[in-house]
Amino acid sequence: MLKIGWKWALAQQLRRKNMSTILIKNPLMIATMNSSGDEFSGGHILLKDGMIASIGPGDFIGQTDEEIDA
Repeated sequence: MLKIGWKWALAQQLRRKNMSTILIKNPLMIATMNSSGDEFSGGHILLKDGMIASIGPGDFIGQTDEEIDA
């Protein structure tokens, strides 16, 4: 699991950046909550303007304002 407090830190970063694109790389575990109940470790979570834009088991290729290696 990600360290306790990461949500708060992320919220603070979003407030400071006034809505940006943030990439969380290599999370320990992602539970997608889709109909298949997919879970995977590693991969990426992309946040755009404070909303989840992409979740995937592979690396994200594209430009972001900030990257967090979890």
